[in-house]
Amino acid sequence: EYASHVGDSGEHLLHIINDVLDLAKVEAGEIRLHEAPVDLALLINDTAALVRPPGQDAKVQLATQVDRNLPNLMGDELRIKQILLNLLSNAIKFTEDGLVVTRAELVDGCICLTVEDSGKGMNEADIEVALLPFGQVENEMLTSPSEGTGLGLPLTRSMAELHQATMLIDSDKGKGTRVRITFPPERTLLIARDSVAAAG
Repeated sequence: EYASHVGDSGEHLLHIINDVLDLAKVEAGEIRLHEAPVDLALLINDTAALVRPPGQDAKVQLATQVDRNLPNLMGDELRIKQILLNLLSNAIKFTEDGLVVTRAELVDGCICLTVEDSGKGMNEADIEVALLPFGQVENEMLTSPSEGTGLGLPLTRSMAELHQATMLIDSDKGKGTRVRITFPPERTLLIARDSVAAAG
């Protein structure tokens, strides 16, 4: 049991260090994207599996809604996974005995990635704080015993902007939060996958 606590503490510290380093790299303009076609359906499933244990602890139901035949997205798979992981972790942290839905859809040629929860929600002032580096919304809102670094949303926005994407937060106190990342149309790979495979 003690070894498990030590391991958990070490992982938490490593997560904090990595977040701080990523933020420093973003501010210095030193992050370079390694771009390739990304299958969002697979990526969402893989990321959901990582957050399912803490979600179960908080009695949170995870659901996904992905457009059938959604085109691949041109981007950095690791950074997009980081976006998803941050958004899902935040949603679970502020939701208890509720629902968190991840959506991926094609809207006017743009791929939109949305994470929506039925949790505590935020007002405009809370959103402004949450978007500040190391900014944290009031602790009594947390349903998870672990505290965050206050870097999740700022890093998410930065990673989205590296992909020329926009991030929109829509939230109401007591009703939940929806965060939508909209990638520009030039990152939507409209060529059918069978055609790509045949060309290869």
